[in-house]
Amino acid sequence: MYIPAAAVEALLAFIRNASGPGSGFVAEFLDRSVVDGTSSLPEAQALKGFVEQEGAALKFGFDEDGVQAYLKARGFSGAETVNAKDLKAKFFPAAGPDRRVSPMFNFVTATVYEPRRHYQRSLAQSSAPHGHSGGRARIGPYRNRYRYRTCAR
Repeated sequence: MYIPAAAVEALLAFIRNASGPGSGFVAEFLDRSVVDGTSSLPEAQALKGFVEQEGAALKFGFDEDGVQAYLKARGFSGAETVNAKDLKAKFFPAAGPDRRVSPMFNFVTATVYEPRRHYQRSLAQSSAPHGHSGGRARIGPYRNRYRYRTCAR
């Protein structure tokens, strides 16, 4: 929403690289029409106006159908979106048709499916049994050095 595309890319790369395969995450996202100002929703126009009045900008959004492909291309699987209709059915079933849930916000859940290459490489290079490297596993570069995490033996 408030961060540019490059920062979204960096955040997703961090989540993918710092999480084990099968780890999941949930994110909120705005529809692209809210970000570009073409949404006809009064609350979307109010949000965009407020953010701009505060000297900021809405910078990133998705078409609801595009978020799954976007996440898949970045190492995630099983992306499922949850929209206003889904939220209303799940959380306000007894509220009836008069209960309005804004379609401006959407949520997505996804799972990390790519193994962390640097972690696997460090285990493959290890001479210790069962892939342990003396109680420490290299988990990635940090300023031309490597950070280590203690592993259970």
